[in-house]
Amino acid sequence: SKHGTLADSSVEYRPNSRHDFIAPTPHNCNINPQGSVNEDNRFLISKISELLSLAEQSSPTFEQWTAFYHGLARSSNCIRGSKHIDHLRILEKVENRWSLEFLETNNLHRLNSETGWLRGIFRKHRKSFSYLEHIIAISSLLEQEWTFEEIIMQVKSQKTTLSGKITKAKNTIKPDSELVKSNRNLWLDLIKEQQSIKEARKVNKALYAWLYRNDKTWFINTNKNYHQRHIPKGFTVDWQKRDSEFVRSLIKINDHTCFDLTLPRKSKKWWMNQTDSVSMIEKNQDKLPLVSAFLNRYSEDVSNYQIRRLSQILIDSILNNQTLQRWEILRLAKLSDERITPESSRFLEHAYSIANKRINKVSI
Repeated sequence: SKHGTLADSSVEYRPNSRHDFIAPTPHNCNINPQGSVNEDNRFLISKISELLSLAEQSSPTFEQWTAFYHGLARSSNCIRGSKHIDHLRILEKVENRWSLEFLETNNLHRLNSETGWLRGIFRKHRKSFSYLEHIIAISSLLEQEWTFEEIIMQVKSQKTTLSGKITKAKNTIKPDSELVKSNRNLWLDLIKEQQSIKEARKVNKALYAWLYRNDKTWFINTNKNYHQRHIPKGFTVDWQKRDSEFVRSLIKINDHTCFDLTLPRKSKKWWMNQTDSVSMIEKNQDKLPLVSAFLNRYSEDVSNYQIRRLSQILIDSILNNQTLQRWEILRLAKLSDERITPESSRFLEHAYSIANKRINKVSI
């Protein structure tokens, strides 16, 4: 409201050198006075000022916002039938009140979307909406002067129902004793026939559900007598065979990747992820001695991984006959003096001198 609209300049909003301070000059800034604020922006500024000047208070509930917007639609003749929101009528009112340029500038122009903010704000509220969306919707339908203080007071005055606390009444009608007895006998015969509660339930799901709802105590106590006393033992795993199969597949993977310097760190988890049985290997390493030996031998620690990355940079520099400074090598390898390990640092010092001698020899 004091300075008008912002003017464009040739200075990048997020330049590469963020520490630079660039003073405004006629060469990088428009010397023309900044434009005046249009009516839409002026209205928006006034409503934002109202919102920021409100005293601290509790927010209305989602249910109160839902009731408010439903009432706003009704008072603006945007209702179809007795209670259905006429979204097309609301869309027409918004487009008549606000220009498309203004809506696009504020990223509020997707009005006709089934899942857009405009339809959502007139439906049941399950999330918060932005202050801009509230301003656009209210000012489009409310054909009179309004303030945020009045609106929030009106929203808080909406009556809410305790729908979340409504409980379904329990069925207190007891079934006929003869029917109960008959269904009990049917269930006992079915269990004896199938030799399993699970299989009996599959055969007659309706009987299972009826007894659970109408004769639960007897049903639960009876089923306890037919629970299996132990879990049947599954097939025996030939761990020696599995161990050989897994280690063969890991050796093949190592043969194909041993010269690839661009791979991520080859940790134990990385090697396991190259197989189709990550969980089995992870949980049964004590039964897979060959796999465990392979993982201990070929898994990279942090130093080995850093050395591999440094090697890649040094090899590329030799092939391109390019002399690099130590800090350039660290940066290309995504390392720093703080994170490089002592072992990797010693490797770099030794390999760096050899690489420079090789490059100088080639140049001569």
